[in-house]
Amino acid sequence: VVTDNPDYIRMFKVKKEKELAEAERKRAEREIEIIYEKYAPYLKYDVKRRIKNRQFKKRTS
Repeated sequence: VVTDNPDYIRMFKVKKEKELAEAERKRAEREIEIIYEKYAPYLKYDVKRRIKNRQFKKRTS
């Protein structure tokens, strides 16, 4: 976009920075998912199962 208005230039810079930050966040999330798939494929299941088991355990005082 070609413009002389500094507000528009600033707005486009901020928008571009947000897009780059979002792309970086998505890339990092995907890397983490790959690591989990490779080294801890059942981690999500185990965590959910432990939480559910803990909910139904009998509490003693």
